Amino acid sequence: MKKIYLLLLPTLLAWNVRAQITITRSDFGEVGDRVLYAYDTTLASNFSVGAAGANKTWDFTTGDVTGDYYDESVFTDPTTLTGAPEDANMAIVSNMEPSFFNINNDGVSIIIPIPALTGSTPTVKIAAFPMSYLTRVSDSTSSKISITPEDFGLTGLPFDSIRVSIKVTTNSLADGWGTLKIDNESFASIRVKNESKINVKIEGVTVVFGVPVAVPIQTVNQNQIVYAWYGNDKKYALAQADLDSNGNVASFQFQAKEVTEPTGLNSLSKAIESSIQPNPANEELHINFNSNYAEKGTLLVVDITGKVIINQTIAIVKDLNDVTIKTTDLNNGIYFTRIVSEHVNTTSKFVVRH
Repeated sequence: MKKIYLLLLPTLLAWNVRAQITITRSDFGEVGDRVLYAYDTTLASNFSVGAAGANKTWDFTTGDVTGDYYDESVFTDPTTLTGAPEDANMAIVSNMEPSFFNINNDGVSIIIPIPALTGSTPTVKIAAFPMSYLTRVSDSTSSKISITPEDFGLTGLPFDSIRVSIKVTTNSLADGWGTLKIDNESFASIRVKNESKINVKIEGVTVVFGVPVAVPIQTVNQNQIVYAWYGNDKKYALAQADLDSNGNVASFQFQAKEVTEPTGLNSLSKAIESSIQPNPANEELHINFNSNYAEKGTLLVVDITGKVIINQTIAIVKDLNDVTIKTTDLNNGIYFTRIVSEHVNTTSKFVVRH
């Protein structure tokens, strides 16, 4: 009998090493925590997130994944941030952008960042604690607001008010457990697949002979799939893959070992003022701002759901800058621009009207 136990011992030990784990609130970060991430922006076209199921191995150390740049995710008290939703008890700041959450012992709810809407904070639950293999969470929310164009931050529109309808649905499933290999280390982990749908409808309302008439301004439907791997005591996702509309992995990030200094923008960029004209825009838009440095920067144009429409490298010059955006191919609607570099961080809101 003793011999049988000895024969079984290696198998039992191997199973214990690979045994699935459970994620609870204590595995997520607290205010003041910082997590260093490496970002890969040059993924191979055939990059795969791997298979779902039990006792899987997701190996991202084979050379397909490299860190193009590093940045920190900083766990922040939301009350210290301008415009934070009242029901947020945690903000995670990455690449100069805060994401707002409500995290408690029951799970994690994300407050969807709709940049155009300061009066509405759609919130949906994306994780339940305790989280283990096959834990599923589904949630939805909808809201409507009506504000003046001026309160919306816009002028020159022929409307008495702006009416906005929002609907958000999310479905999360812990679709796998096993071993995650990143940055030459292995971690017991649970993988979660999150599918979210955001629908935003914006209308301008004009009163004609005492009757309100709604004119469509913009409708945006955004579908997003994100895979994230979680481990015990890791504060946040060990790795995350964002898929594009074609189902291909558009971006990948993973927790990295300490480096001398993050090379991203989280603690380097400084907010500066800019002007934008014409607004509304038809064929092109000009962004003017001053910089004390000549350097490369990134120009982003996003829609009202935060979806990136334009992402390109620009040359920032010392002193006055005039950045031109062609708007002929943009649909009518509301957009945001952001220019970031090591020393510049400026955002603007504009309308496209053909």
